[in-house]
Amino acid sequence: MLMSKKRANRRAAPRTQPSTIRDESTGGETAETFLTHPFRNPAPPQAPPIPTQPLPTPTLVAPAGDAMARRRRRRAFGGRPELRLAYGARARPLGRAILELLPPPPPPGTICPACRGAAAGCLACRRWAHLLRADDPVAYRRLVTRAVCAVQQAPDAPPPPRYTPGNAGHSQAQLVRETTKWIVADRSCKTTNVLCNGIREGGLSKHASNLVSSSSWDILLHRVGDLLMCYILRHSSVFLPVKKSDYLQVTGVPLNIVLQKRMSTSTPARNKQSRSIKDKCPTCYAWRNAQMTPNISGGNPVSSSKAEFYSSDNAQKVDALPSSGTCDAVGIIKPKCSGDGCNCSNCFTQKPRKRKRLYSWQRRSKQKQVCYEDRSTELSKLNKSNQATEVKNQRHSLQPTADNTFLGANNGNNFPQIKEPGNVPVLSSRKSPSSVLDIMPSQGLSCGYSTPGDQSTRPQSGPVCFNCLMLNASKCVSVDSPIRRHGIFYNKRVSKNVFHRNNFTSKRKGTDGLFVIKRIFGIKECCINFFHCNCDGSPTRNSNCLCHWLLQQVKNLIRNSKRCQYKKLFVKHCSAKSKVAEDGFPSDNVANEGSIQHSMGGKSAYSDGSFAQLEAYSTHQQVVSFVWAVLTRIIPQPLLGNPSSQRSLRLNIWKFIRLRRFETFQVTDCIGELKVSYYSWLSKIGYTSCSCFVPMRKYTEVSSGMEEQRQNNLLRCWISWLFSDIVIPLINTYFYVTERETKRYDVFYYPKSVWRNLTSNAIASLNAQSFRTLCGTSRRAIRHLYRSSTVRFLPKTKDMRPLVNFKAQSKDVILSKCHLVIKKVRDENPEMFGSSVFDYDSIYKNLSSFISSVRTQLKELKVYIVVADVSKAFDCVNHDMLLKIMDDVLKGDEYVLRKCKKVVYSRSKNAVYRFDSNVSVSNGNSSHDFSIQPSSSGGILVDQGTASTIRKEDLQRVLFEQVKCNILKIAQNFYLQQVGIAQGNKLSPNLCSLYYGHLENSVLLNVLHDGKINSGEAISAPEYLLMRFIDDFMFISFSKTHSLNFFNRLRRGFVYYNSYMNDRKYGFNFNVGSSEHCHNRLYKGDDGVAFIPWSGLLINCENLEIQADYTRYSDIKIMSTITVNMHSSMKDLSSKLSHYMRPKCHPIFYDSNINSPGTVRLNIYQAFLLCAMKFHCYIRNLPYSSMSKPEVLHIIKSTFRYMHSLIISCMQGVELQSNVRPVLKLRRKETTWLGLSAYIRVLQKKQSCHRDLLALLIAEVGGYGCMDRDSDSLRYAVDDSHSSMFWRFRY
Repeated sequence: MLMSKKRANRRAAPRTQPSTIRDESTGGETAETFLTHPFRNPAPPQAPPIPTQPLPTPTLVAPAGDAMARRRRRRAFGGRPELRLAYGARARPLGRAILELLPPPPPPGTICPACRGAAAGCLACRRWAHLLRADDPVAYRRLVTRAVCAVQQAPDAPPPPRYTPGNAGHSQAQLVRETTKWIVADRSCKTTNVLCNGIREGGLSKHASNLVSSSSWDILLHRVGDLLMCYILRHSSVFLPVKKSDYLQVTGVPLNIVLQKRMSTSTPARNKQSRSIKDKCPTCYAWRNAQMTPNISGGNPVSSSKAEFYSSDNAQKVDALPSSGTCDAVGIIKPKCSGDGCNCSNCFTQKPRKRKRLYSWQRRSKQKQVCYEDRSTELSKLNKSNQATEVKNQRHSLQPTADNTFLGANNGNNFPQIKEPGNVPVLSSRKSPSSVLDIMPSQGLSCGYSTPGDQSTRPQSGPVCFNCLMLNASKCVSVDSPIRRHGIFYNKRVSKNVFHRNNFTSKRKGTDGLFVIKRIFGIKECCINFFHCNCDGSPTRNSNCLCHWLLQQVKNLIRNSKRCQYKKLFVKHCSAKSKVAEDGFPSDNVANEGSIQHSMGGKSAYSDGSFAQLEAYSTHQQVVSFVWAVLTRIIPQPLLGNPSSQRSLRLNIWKFIRLRRFETFQVTDCIGELKVSYYSWLSKIGYTSCSCFVPMRKYTEVSSGMEEQRQNNLLRCWISWLFSDIVIPLINTYFYVTERETKRYDVFYYPKSVWRNLTSNAIASLNAQSFRTLCGTSRRAIRHLYRSSTVRFLPKTKDMRPLVNFKAQSKDVILSKCHLVIKKVRDENPEMFGSSVFDYDSIYKNLSSFISSVRTQLKELKVYIVVADVSKAFDCVNHDMLLKIMDDVLKGDEYVLRKCKKVVYSRSKNAVYRFDSNVSVSNGNSSHDFSIQPSSSGGILVDQGTASTIRKEDLQRVLFEQVKCNILKIAQNFYLQQVGIAQGNKLSPNLCSLYYGHLENSVLLNVLHDGKINSGEAISAPEYLLMRFIDDFMFISFSKTHSLNFFNRLRRGFVYYNSYMNDRKYGFNFNVGSSEHCHNRLYKGDDGVAFIPWSGLLINCENLEIQADYTRYSDIKIMSTITVNMHSSMKDLSSKLSHYMRPKCHPIFYDSNINSPGTVRLNIYQAFLLCAMKFHCYIRNLPYSSMSKPEVLHIIKSTFRYMHSLIISCMQGVELQSNVRPVLKLRRKETTWLGLSAYIRVLQKKQSCHRDLLALLIAEVGGYGCMDRDSDSLRYAVDDSHSSMFWRFRY
């Protein structure tokens, strides 16, 4: 019965509810008793109710069936991830949270005890019907259905009061004021409440109180009563929707404190871990215990004497310990002490002390000591300490070899004597790696690559051999580890040393093979100290010692890297198309300075030579050939493996080169088909030929199959080093890697010499237009006073686009405040910005209002449309005029900004970020007119109760710096922009819109008001529609004369504003007379219908219906617009397909008030066509896929359900945020059928790749029958003539 009531309650939920939250919270107020209400006494608490009453029929969206509506409502309880993380399932819409506080409804046929059977009913008996009514205002419905409420649980909050209809006659503002004073006066409350933030000595800061005292809250107060309202204000957290994905907390414990309590529980446990335990090397710890075992067990003849062992924590070797000491479970000696409070130096139970670091002059003096003197001193002291026999059997050779002398000298490793308390001589265990390979045969230490017959004469215990060192001490490289390829992009530095950054050949006194081996396999210095090699041969190729052989091969690699002729190889493999210089290396001369030409409009046009250089990039195959030629010349043949490994390695390099901009490359992609058996030297490294493996087995935890796993790990170490330290630095030195504007995410490799010429031409063009070089005193002064922004160039079709990086200004607090003030001015005075629109929501609102007013005239009169674009809109802004306009706009002397804490959760990084944000602005000292200015990223805003003030003079100073002191840093030079504003700055879009809005109000409005409409074309107001997206104009009118006057005025330009139209970006659907120099962008498909593209939209010239503009895909490959995850799972593929559907999912395409039923379904069908093409490209790029065809079909069908739900959600969001009432006449069944038809139509052209999937899709669509025969709109949507542009796409 309980479950059935819950299901009934779900079905009764309002269809207009947005997503809410499901999580649990650990934060909240402390347990307290519900105090007496200031106006009436509380009633006894009741148990939480289970709502069962249904709601009135919703009016927004046509239902798609009860089951589908039920599924949509279940998904609605999602909300922001920050709220799910903090409160869990307790976070609900405000209306549902209120109903959860009520007692169970009375049984049918009984009188309600609350209202006693009144005709109007009450909240306890009518539930949703009483809370939401048909004539409720939009703001109230949005409060009840969109606001999120999380009620505290016991013991943090008392039980809810008994519901009583009506209130004591007090308003919501009075109730909030008294409740706030009540909370402040309650000393038992140990937590803060957002409602009380900002209380001052002189009164209350009314930011949060005003938000919960609006007219919508008054309506809610009269319907729930003052007792429930007071309980909600005190013991719940309420979050009001601001815009789209922003919420503002107005009551309850601040969310940043709640999340901080949840995340800080595990912090003390992490801090309790000792630093010495963190830094301990487990491999050295196991080897040390393995060496101690024979001495402790009594099998060694010297076990009765003093023991010797290594300590990796303090890097000391203790030589004298009492023989009467005990041993613990792991074999560590514990000496006996005289008493419990012993503080001797040999007691290991004493409290560790902080190591004292030597002064810098002492460390330098220590490094300059001669190794021979120190070692001889140590040996003489060791001989005096009755340890001669044991030290003689275990010490290292102290004679440096000629091959490895440098490493020890460079690292400064020596052996100074250290005296501990108690006069016990101690020898530092840090040895020079130069002594590792110089061991005398009489020492009896094993080498991993030796004949089995020699093992009988060697002891069964002792230091570690080469095989154990490589298998146990190498770093663990995961197959999922990424190769960091971001460093190859946008590198302009020129260096003749290829490997200058990775410590490969940049040692001060030479190169060392052992250093490179340690870098390749990640062997620590402490593990090297345990290694001993006992062989009789010198490090030559014919030696049987694998250690010396590998060392010699690495030395050959270093020698070859120094002798390789990189420039000649570069010219040989990359000069066919690149047209590089004769020497193959970037020259220092700047050429082609006279190749720049300038047009009348101030736009630079590249000469034929410069245009040819834009196409002078090296192909992927040329880059692979160059990289492979270098690898075969510097890496010895045995290290590259057999021919099979070389073919596989070259194929993997080609896959790495052809990656797109944001794709990743993992170690498993570097390995590919490579195997350990392809490398003979890796196959010989194993435990089978290791003599020290048997005594160390139980300490190294080697199990069956472990040898193969560790050999594969060595292969991953070698290949990942090959890519990271050779391939990437090689590309970084000789190529400038970038993408192109017309090729989206495809990567292009420009030789450094070609790129230098291209950037020189682009800089010369900038100097000729609106920039000048700063030099001398002026440059130093401006660099000191103002910040500069770096610039990189992006190749276009025929020129270069400068992209400015304003990262240095992103954290400027005053700049952020100025941005908020301008946004407030824009919201309060939209007429100052003219006809500016800033997103699809504004376009949809204006277009919907215009079409609804002229709907009857659309079928009778012809529509005249003009589209124009300002040429270089940002670069033509006059500085003085813009500053003058801003002075007129900023009317207040000062602005008050209220500080909030913004909480944002990142799903990709699984982390919560909290940072300060100024999101509320008011004029002057008034605290009643705060307006919220949310950001586009979304998050939870928590009011902190503090405010800051910014004066008009400060705003003017910031604007002056941003407009007249825009300094760009290109290479090592600084350039000052004399005309125009920086494109990409935070303030630039609003400043540019304000500038051209002033142009409209001063010039264009006079032209539009003087226009006359013919007597036969007279219509009711408005007679035209003008919209401008920053610099893109669109004019719609029913008068040809009116439209022609507007067009001619735009063609003349605006000299006073230094603005001219781009002749290649006009669009019009009527005869404008002499238009020889004007390029008309009118688009016509195979069906003959004319469209004009504008800001990503296709506007029908006959009926103003809106379609999405996909014409930009005609010049590029679909493959270049996607980013492929090489190791995609079902979840990744589903996420990608859903992401492909989001860009064109806006009510402007699916509202039946604007579009006909056929156009609505055509927009859905075309969105699925593009998604199907991207799906094909994504699947084709996967190296392998473990997903079966039925699983892929399930993912595709889930995309259809997601698309339909997303359309409904967007419709609901627009209706709640504005007064526009969208109408959606679409069934879920139709959406699924259109999606299946689109996939079948696209994949039929690629039948060889998707034969099995295509059969499943055809069988699936057959279950829906012939829906296109019964519906004219569906038949219109799937007609190929209406989507003719898609069949010209390359996928």
